[in-house]
Amino acid sequence: MWQAIALAPWWAPAYADLAKVKEGLKDYEGAIHNLELYLLGSPKARDAQGVKDHIYVLEAKKIESAKS
Repeated sequence: MWQAIALAPWWAPAYADLAKVKEGLKDYEGAIHNLELYLLGSPKARDAQGVKDHIYVLEAKKIESAKS
């Protein structure tokens, strides 16, 4: 994944995929950052609103994980 981003940093779907990996690792800050990069690279994506909604979910998870 990192090689794809290094070779084509404008390729937005790679950031969405990397966000899924980071979320699975409970790196919510990293997942949020990658989803924001996805939206910057693809602002008119069909799933843009869903991605924005998921960022809110990740922000809540980040807060919850900081409490424990």
